[in-house]
Amino acid sequence: MLSKKIINRTTAVMLMLVMLFSLPCSVYAEHNDYKNQDLESIMQDIIAWKKSSCGYSKNEYLFNSDFVASAGTPSADWYAIAMGRMGVEDNYSSYLSVLKNNVTEKYKTEQKLDAQKATEWHRISLAILSLGGDPTEVGESKINLIADGTYNRNSDASLDSQGINGLIWGLITLDSMSCKVPENAADIRQSIITKILEKQNPNGSFSLTENSEDMDITAMTITALSPYFNSEEIVQIDGNLVKIRIAIDNAVSYLSKQQTNSGGFSENSSSEAISQTIISLCSLGIDPINDSRFIKNNCNLLDGLMSYQSPDGGFLHSFDDKKSNSISSEQALMAIISLYRYQNNLRNLYDFRPEMTSEQKDEIAKVESMIDNISDNEQSVIETLESYFKIKPEERRYVKNYYLLAEKADKLNIKNTGESLINAMNINTKGNGTVIDIISQNSTEISTVFNGSDTKQFNSLPDKLTTENYNDVLYLYDKLNNADNKDDYIDILNSLQEKKSQIETIRNNIENINERILNSLYPFDTISLKDKAVVESICSDLETLSDYDKKQILGYDDVLKAKTKIETMQRNIIIESAALIVLLLLITVIVLRIRKRRNSKNKNYMPSDENEDW
Repeated sequence: MLSKKIINRTTAVMLMLVMLFSLPCSVYAEHNDYKNQDLESIMQDIIAWKKSSCGYSKNEYLFNSDFVASAGTPSADWYAIAMGRMGVEDNYSSYLSVLKNNVTEKYKTEQKLDAQKATEWHRISLAILSLGGDPTEVGESKINLIADGTYNRNSDASLDSQGINGLIWGLITLDSMSCKVPENAADIRQSIITKILEKQNPNGSFSLTENSEDMDITAMTITALSPYFNSEEIVQIDGNLVKIRIAIDNAVSYLSKQQTNSGGFSENSSSEAISQTIISLCSLGIDPINDSRFIKNNCNLLDGLMSYQSPDGGFLHSFDDKKSNSISSEQALMAIISLYRYQNNLRNLYDFRPEMTSEQKDEIAKVESMIDNISDNEQSVIETLESYFKIKPEERRYVKNYYLLAEKADKLNIKNTGESLINAMNINTKGNGTVIDIISQNSTEISTVFNGSDTKQFNSLPDKLTTENYNDVLYLYDKLNNADNKDDYIDILNSLQEKKSQIETIRNNIENINERILNSLYPFDTISLKDKAVVESICSDLETLSDYDKKQILGYDDVLKAKTKIETMQRNIIIESAALIVLLLLITVIVLRIRKRRNSKNKNYMPSDENEDW
C-alpha cells in the first residue's frame, strides 16, 4: 500500500515537471504578438518613466534645464540619441546648444573630451546627429569630432587604446553619415574592419578581453559591420582570407545558440544583451521577431526583452533587480526604436542620412522580390545580380535577402563582384543628421526662427544671473545667433551675449575657487593658522556668489568649518595669551609685594649701640 502511494506521488510530480517544462516560455516571459501601436506605447512608457525619475511630469519636456546640464555625459546622451531617432517632440535645440558648448569648453583642456576613450567622441557625435546637428563643425572653432575621435586619433590615444569598443563605435560613427576618410588618415575603414575581425573568437563571438565571450559586445560588433554584410569583400586575418559576410554570419549563429526558451538569454545575463541583439539584427535586415534562428520554444527576442519591463515603464538590468535601471531602459528604448524603424521601412538606428525616397524603396523591393522568386537558372541569377548592382552601393545594405542571391551565385559558380562597399561608404565630408517622427514619418520640426515664446523666455530671465540660468541663456543665444530672423532682435542678441559673458565669469570664479580649495586646503583635517589668509580670501570670494552658486563650490561646508576652526584657534590663542598675561601680572604683583614687605622690614629694624662692636 505504501509503495503504491509513493508511486502515485512520484508520478504526479513527474507530470507536473513535464507540464512545467513544456510551457511555451519560461516563468519570466510569455509570447505576445506586438503591433505598431504596442511598440509605440512601450517607447512612450520608457520616456515617461525617465521623465518621472528626473522629477518631471509626463507632459513636460525631458530636455529641461537640469537634464540638459548633463549634456555630454553617457547618462544623458544616450537618451538624447534615442529621442532623436524616435523624433518625439522635445527641446532639441536647447540640448544641442549646451552639448556643443560643453564640448567647446572641454576642448580647452589638454585631454579634450578624454585622455584615452575615443568612445566619448563617438557617443557625442551620434547625439549631435540625432538632434539634427553636424559633428564635423561644433562651435565657433568648427571642431571636427569625427576626425578627432576616429580617423585622426594620435598614437598616444589610438582608436583601439580602450580595446574593441573604440573600433566598434568608431566604425559606427564613420558610417552614420557615410563619412569620407582621407587617404592619409591614421585609421581607414579597411584597417578598422580588419582590427575588429582579428578579435573574433573561433565560435564567432567577440569580447572586451581575450579568451572570453560577450553577447553585448558581439551584438555591437555585428551592428558596426552590418553595412558590409551584403558584399563579398574579404580581409586578411593572420594570413587567412576572411569574408566579412561569413564572419558576421558566425557571430549571428553564436547569438542564436545563446538564446534560451525564454526568448532572451540565460537568467544571469542582462536585458542589455537582448536589446543590443535586436539592434544588431535589425541593422542586418534580419527580422528579430520572426527569424526562426531567434525563436526558441515559441518565444522571440522581444518576448525576452519585455520580461524585464517593470510596471513603472522602465526596464530592469537583471531579474534580481527591484528597480528600473536607467542604462537598461535607454538600451531597451533604442532596441524598440530600431525594431520600429525596421518594421516601417525606415533607415537603421545609426544611419542618420536623409530617409530613402519612395523610388529608392521601390527599387530595393523589386530586387528583393526577384531574389525571393529566383530559380536555379543561371540566366535568372545573372539578371538578378545585375538588378542588384544597379542599386547605389551605399544603399545595398537595405536589400534584406541578398544572402539568398549570394548563395545561388556560389552554387552556380557565377562571378559575383561589384563595387567595394567599404569604398562606397566614403562619401560625405560634413552633414546634419536627419530627424523625423517615426510614427507619423514627418520631419520633426526644429525651429530656426526666434519667436514669441523665445522672447518671453528672455524677458523672464532674472536681473541677477546665476549659473542656474546658464543653459537657458546659452540656448536662447545660440538659437537667436543662428536664427533666420536674427537681424530683427539685435538688441536681445547683444543682451544675451552680455548675460552669457556674465555667467561665464561667475563659472570661472567658481572654478578658480574650487581649484584654490583643492590646492591649498585639502585635506581639511590639516587646516591650521597658517591657512588663515587663504581661508579668509576664499570666504570673501564666496560672499560674492548667490546661494545657488555656492552649492557648486567643492566642500563649501568644509570651507565654512575651516573658517570656524581658525576663528576658534585664534580665540583660544587670545584666551591663552590673556590668561598668560594675567598670570604674569599676578606673579609680578606678588613679587613686588614680597619685595615691598622685605624692604619694609629692613627699614623697621634698627640695631642698638651696645651691639655696635659685636
